[in-house]
Amino acid sequence: MNTIKRSWILELAVLLLLGISLFMPLTQSTISNDEISESTLLSLPSQEPVIKTWHHDCSNTTGFEYMEIPTDTWNYWWTYTETELQSDGQSILMPTITNTSPVRDYYGPAYVYALPDVFPLSGLHNFSVHMELNNSNPAYYGVVHVGLLDGHYDPILTAKIRDWDGLETRGGCTWKYYIRNWSVHTYTLDNEGVYYYDVGFSGGMLEFANMTWSSWFDQSLGVNVSIPAYDLASALNRRIVPIEEVETARDIKYVVLMFGGYHKYQYHPLPPFRVHDIYLEYELGGVIDTSKPLLTPQLDRVYEVGQIGNTIEWICSDDYPYRYWVLDYEYSYNFPGTNRQEGLWNGSPYIQSVDGLPVGNRTFLLILQDKAGFIVWDRITVMVIDNPLTIFLRANGALIGITSLVALVLVLRYMIARRAKP
Repeated sequence: MNTIKRSWILELAVLLLLGISLFMPLTQSTISNDEISESTLLSLPSQEPVIKTWHHDCSNTTGFEYMEIPTDTWNYWWTYTETELQSDGQSILMPTITNTSPVRDYYGPAYVYALPDVFPLSGLHNFSVHMELNNSNPAYYGVVHVGLLDGHYDPILTAKIRDWDGLETRGGCTWKYYIRNWSVHTYTLDNEGVYYYDVGFSGGMLEFANMTWSSWFDQSLGVNVSIPAYDLASALNRRIVPIEEVETARDIKYVVLMFGGYHKYQYHPLPPFRVHDIYLEYELGGVIDTSKPLLTPQLDRVYEVGQIGNTIEWICSDDYPYRYWVLDYEYSYNFPGTNRQEGLWNGSPYIQSVDGLPVGNRTFLLILQDKAGFIVWDRITVMVIDNPLTIFLRANGALIGITSLVALVLVLRYMIARRAKP
């Protein structure tokens, strides 16, 4: 009889263990303790529209200061060489650049002029640059940029003229627009791995150029540029950036001159570049955004397969929101892939459903961009697990089978013993 009681106690213990496993807690905090991503600068309020002009006739170098600005965004290897900016009373000249140490690609100075006003890219009415290049010597090799920088000294829009070869009289004239977060676009968002805008003439024969280039923002078209013909077939006048890609609230704060020589295995003679005139017409009163979107990082998620109502809610906001991307990195044994969603973001919290995922891990990346081109992001991993009972049974199948078999034998022996009693 004692043996029969012990068998029932064993069965009860097994049932209690199974019951407890059904109520294993899966809930967790959904907000990370990481600090909120936030810029230290504040957005500037809109003002009444005012049209102003700024002009530098390049008869002197007043206002330009030597500065070693960041060059990551320029897509150049650039070594700074400090030297004095020069003018002949009519134009700013290619300075005398000396460099005795080996460098990679370009070397030379940069000079920055702080504009009297800060205005948004959407307020650019006209940015004109008159440049000259005498490229008659095939040995010449060099480059000049005249451009607009934002408050972080990153380029926005530049006119570039370049002697292209060092062996022939080849050269190029180019307008280029630089997005604020080019690396995120290039390496994460753009499937072809290239995300920039430039247009012009590059690589053709260019012995001499002396002309004024222009650029402007159009509310319906985007950023437009013009390069007049240095031969009869090459005049250019077109849109360079479509309106949906223009970072309209980006601040324009500086004008920059960059003069560069080129080193590849050897130094080359510098071309006699000249900058004759720089002119700006701009409108104050538009939106200037100098702060990043606010985004609260979230913690990773865990849920049982088959459960519903599972979401990631990103707490985010911005005064001038623009768009979002959600990248769902789906991994399988044979094929790694990325599902992509994108659209306009209205500044509200973003909720992503993660129901219906198979057992395993899945990574979701939310990227937010505002109208000034600032980008923030957060990455979440969702772990989908089997039901705890299934996990327990799978892990302890042999033990449960043996225990059940022993319990069944004991029950049968007990029943047989009872029936055998007179």
